[in-house]
Order: sequence, then structure tokens, then C-alpha cells
Amino acid sequence: MKKNQGLKSKMISRLVLSAVVTSLAAIAVCTTSVWFLSKVVSDFGDDVGAQAENDFTKTLSQISEKYSADLAKSKADLASAYFEVVNENLTSIATLAADIYENRNNYPDRVTQPPKAENGGKVTAQLVYSPGVKADWLANEIAKTANLSDLMKSVASNEDMKMTCYFASKNGFTIITDTAADSRIDGGGAPAAINCTKHSWYVRAVSEQTLGYSAPLDDPYGRGLVVIASVPVYANGTFVGVAGVGIYLDKVAELVNNTSLGDYGYAFLVSDVGSVVVSKKTKGETKPSGTNSVDLRWSANTEFSVNIRQMTERHSGAARIQLDNEPVLLTYEPLNQPLGWSFAVVLPTNDVLAPAIQTDRRIDAITEDALDSMSTILLITGILLLLITAVVTFIVVLVNRKWVAQLLRPLEQLASNVRQAGGDNYEAFVSGIKTGDEFQLLGDALSDMSTEIQTNIKRMSGLTAERERIAAHISAAADIQRAIMPGAFPEELKAKGLDLFALTNQAKKVGGDFYDFFMIDDDRIAVVIADVSGKGISASLFMLVAKTLIKTSAAYENNISDIFAGVNDKLCANNNKDDMFITAFMGILDMSSGEFSYVNAGHQPVAVKHAGAPYAWLPKETRLFLGGLPHIRYPRQTLHLLPGDSLFMYTDGVPNGVNKQGEPYTKAKLLETLNKIDGFGKLRAEELSEGMSSSVANFAEGTEQADDITIFTLKYVGAGRDNDEEHRHNKEERMWDLDQSR
Repeated sequence: MKKNQGLKSKMISRLVLSAVVTSLAAIAVCTTSVWFLSKVVSDFGDDVGAQAENDFTKTLSQISEKYSADLAKSKADLASAYFEVVNENLTSIATLAADIYENRNNYPDRVTQPPKAENGGKVTAQLVYSPGVKADWLANEIAKTANLSDLMKSVASNEDMKMTCYFASKNGFTIITDTAADSRIDGGGAPAAINCTKHSWYVRAVSEQTLGYSAPLDDPYGRGLVVIASVPVYANGTFVGVAGVGIYLDKVAELVNNTSLGDYGYAFLVSDVGSVVVSKKTKGETKPSGTNSVDLRWSANTEFSVNIRQMTERHSGAARIQLDNEPVLLTYEPLNQPLGWSFAVVLPTNDVLAPAIQTDRRIDAITEDALDSMSTILLITGILLLLITAVVTFIVVLVNRKWVAQLLRPLEQLASNVRQAGGDNYEAFVSGIKTGDEFQLLGDALSDMSTEIQTNIKRMSGLTAERERIAAHISAAADIQRAIMPGAFPEELKAKGLDLFALTNQAKKVGGDFYDFFMIDDDRIAVVIADVSGKGISASLFMLVAKTLIKTSAAYENNISDIFAGVNDKLCANNNKDDMFITAFMGILDMSSGEFSYVNAGHQPVAVKHAGAPYAWLPKETRLFLGGLPHIRYPRQTLHLLPGDSLFMYTDGVPNGVNKQGEPYTKAKLLETLNKIDGFGKLRAEELSEGMSSSVANFAEGTEQADDITIFTLKYVGAGRDNDEEHRHNKEERMWDLDQSR
């Protein structure tokens, strides 16, 4: 403001001097005024352009980096969801296969047909053999494993993703379920011989002994690029084969290729070995490598290779690097385990800074035009001064005083607007200048830029609102899950000779673990621990239904086997659109006699400790999980507990917990730790539960928890029993039997 006021004073003084000096002096004064005014206006325009470009560049860079990171995270979560469906389906197939091999008498003989040409395009289960295998030798095994067909058809019929299901027996036959039956016919019209035990996904599962994914493969039947998840199947500790689910990457490719940022931004997917799996680029450093697995971790582009290694090590990040000889902003986010892939977003720097650069150029052009106009006007004014008398000159001075003030007022207003817009007040760019000249053009340019920035901010706010909606969805599911769990462990149970305690440590998302206990009558108490497939509100509601069915059935059904059979039939009869299921263990303890009856529906084995003996696995006859197939019988087993005996129940988050080296906690370590911290059976249920939880957490060494962990401990104290002569006799006889068995 001071500069503008000084400028007006100087212009007026030059006009006064022109009235009393000669024409030559007037020309000199006008020339000096023109030069000085041009320099002031030019410097002012440069300052405005530089400050505007600097502020806009900084703001746009921050907005673009956060937007790119949020976009990479949301897209990575969507891609992870596809593979989580594959993991859950594969686990279901492997679990059912193991149960069929362990309990063959519980399953009928069924028939799986070989591939037929007329089944092309229809989801069918097909039986193929390795070369040289004699089918009659395997007739019984094939007839039983045919019970996998219904589950595999259900998985392969997914409308959102194209999938193929496999179960490959170690004895040389495979059940394949997909729509390509007509492609497995040889030239003579007979079923082709296929040795799946030589395929990479089978070999990987056998060698690594865990659920994992193959490298991208070309489908031999021309249906596109595919990755196959596989896991070994064991029955009673013996390897019987490999279960697999192949997912075609067209859905993932659609997700990646539909990700757009500005005119030239794009996304790509990186595998766990540093190769580009999916990208819409057809050339350059980020083009897809197909099945060649080009390892970019050792690319000649050092900046790029460092970030690729960060991706393969499952880190999130953002970096400004050179890619294909162009400066870009690279952001990336890992997908969920065990795939090990990452979702990356590329935004060229020129796209980010284009509005700021364009605005700076427009300000320069408008300022230059304004200078030319002002120079012309002032020159004409100087010439007129030579022809006007002193009186006319005096009048001109008065007129020009007001004219100069009006001329500089738009610049003063623009300067004020720029200062106000230094923070987040982008509405200050609305100039309101209606001069009809270059100043109005400059003000309109700033107003347009303000509108564009506010539009981008509103779009970013919409993305934030969507993330908050998803967070609220997850929070609601967590509230439902917390409401399902028992609130406390009544003190009156201790008076009846029972010490109970349970705890649940949830993973990042709302999980499916739950436990429950309730009195059936004055002497009998039921305990339940279970794990529901799936996540979110649907899983929590399914959990609530199952818990209610179990508790309701126990109120009128005396046989624990019939309780689970009835609950299973009701869950199968309901409209289970999401194909959810539950693994569960339930026991009923008669606190007056110590008799403990129990059933197991596909759940983890329970550890039992008798007084004077170490923890050991409770004998179990496990059956298929609840909600899988109707009309399943769950055998009732019994155990007699004495005072001092303990039961330790848990979900698969305990043995499946991993450390930084990717090593699982395992059931063997679980049993070893139980005997280490409670070898004498002196700990209370709460102390034992928290001790085991701490052991799993210490083993993980800070590694992110992949699954929920639920621990449920039951200590049979048997208050007042040691004064019972018959009970003491039974206890002494039991201890003698334990000594003899050793």
C-alpha cells in the first residue's frame, strides 16, 4: 500500500513540474515517470506471480500427495478383498478335504465325471488322472473325495471373480472345477491326462507347507493371466494332497486400469518378487512383465529400484522420483498377506503443478500488457503537457490525481486479496474488479483459479467422508461383537468349584471370534468357543444368530450332540448368501460329578491337564464346521474332571501367529508353553490366559496381528470335594492309573 501511495505522489509532482518547465523538461520528466512506473509495476507483478506460484505449488503438492496415498490405500484394500475371498474359499475346501479323509465313513460314495465337451462353458467338477494311473486302484478314495464337488462348484460359480478349484491327490488324480471341461479333451475325444503334482502351485504347497500363491501364470486354455493359491492337506498327520483356487486377474486388472489421476496419472500392481503384474502402460519401466517376472528391485533406475524393494518388503510410502525420464510422485500400499503384492499410483509432477505454472504465466502476460498500456497512456499525457497552458495544466493535475488513484486501485485490491489468500482462505481470490481492462482479466484469472482449487478440496472432502462411513461400518460391527461377549465371570461360579476366564485380541478389522458360557441348570454349565468366517457387520450378525441358536437349543436339548446337529441344520436352512460358516467347540460340565461332555465342529483341538500330569491334547472326533452341509452328526465325547484339572481352549489366531521371520507359533509351541508356565496347575484361569496371550505377543516381536486371538481357560477347582471319602478314593485311584500309564 505504501508503494502505491508513493507512486501517486511522484506522478502528481511530475505533472506540477511539467507546468513550469520547458517542453524539453516536460519530456524528460515524462520519460523518467514512465521508466519508474514500469519498474514498480513490473516488480509488483513479478512478486505477485512468484508468491502465487509458490503458494499454489506447495498447496497442490500437499493435496496431491495425500490424495494419491489415500487412493493407493483404498485401491489396495479393494484388491486385498478379492484375494481374501480366495483365501477363505481355499481354507474351506482344504478343511472339508481333511475331514473327508479323516472320517470317510461319515460321507457317502459319489461320482465325479471326467471332462466332457458338452460341459464347456458350464461350471462342472471334472476328474482327471496323471499319466499311467490306474483308476480302479483309487476307486474308494475317488468316491469319497467326490463329496468336495458341491463346495467347489459354489466357489467356482462366483459371479464377481472367475475362479478354478482344484483338489490334487498325492496318488495321481485331481478334481478340477471350472467352465473349461471342453478344453480338457484330447484330439481323439478322450479326457486328457493331467499330472497336477508336477505343477508349480502343487510343488510350492508341498515344499513351503503353508497357504501361499504361485507366480502369475498363463492359462493353458487361453483365459488370461492367473495366480493359484494352494495349501497342503493333511489327514491324521498324513499328507494326502493339495487344495488350490486359481483367480484370473482380469477383475484385478480392471480395478488397476480404471484408476486415473489427471491426464497422465495411472496405477500398477507389483508382485512379491518385484515384477509388474498389471499396468495399462504398454512400454517403459512400468509395463507388465507377464510370466517373465522381470525383477525391478535391481533396475538401473536406482530411485525406482529402492521403492520397489520397499514394496516387496510390505511398506507403505511416497517418493518423488524420475520414472521413464519424467519427474513423478510415486505412492504405494501393500495388499494383505500372504500374497505379498503392492498397489502403486504414479502422478506426473507436471500434472500436479500445471495449474500453478499456468497461473504464473497468465499473471506475467497480463502484467506485461498492463505495462504497455500504461506506457502509452503516460507518453500521450506528456505530449499534451507541452501544448497546454499553465491553467490547463493545473486542471489536468487535478483531474489526473483522481485518475491515478482509480488506475492503481485494482492493483491495491489484488495485492490485498493475495495477502489474504496466504493461508486457506481461497475465497479471497474473488476480485470483484469490473474495470473492463487487463486488471479485470487478472482478477478473473485469480477467481477462476480459486474456484478450481475449492472444487478439488470438495472432491477430497468427499473421499474423506467415504472413509469415515467405512470406519463407522466397522465400528458398528465391533459394537455388535462386544455386545455378544459375556460381560464378566460371576463370582458364584467359584463357590461351585469353577474358575473361568477368557480374553479376545482383535486384529485390525472386526473379526469373527466369540466365546460364551451359561448355566443349563444348578449343576451344569456350558462353555463355547467359536470362529466365524468373514468380517464386518454380516459376520457379527451371523455370530449372534449362531450364539443364540446354541444357547436356545441347550435349554431344551439334553444331548450335546443333538444341540450341534440342530444348530447346523438351522444355519444351513437359513438364507446364507455370503456362504459363512462357524468352527466351534462346546462342552457341558456337571460341576457336581466332574463329568465333561463335548463336541467339536472343525475347531482347534483343546488342551487338557489332569492333576499331576502335563497338558495334552483332548481326544477329538472333529466334524465339518457348522453351516457347511446339513444332516451332519457330531459325536459326543466325555471326560471325567477331578479337582485341579484344567481345560485350555483357543482360536486359530494363536497357532497361526507369526514372528518377523514369518515363522508360525504352532500347536507344538502352544503345548510346550502351557506346560512351562502352568506345569504344576497352580495358576488361576485369568493368570494362565494372560500369560499365554503375552507369550504369543512376545513371539510376534511387534509383527502385525493377522487374525483374531481368543483364549478361554477353565479350571475345575471342585470346592469341598476333598472331604468326600468316595471322591478321595476315586482321585487316589486316578493318580495310581496315571503313574502306571507312565
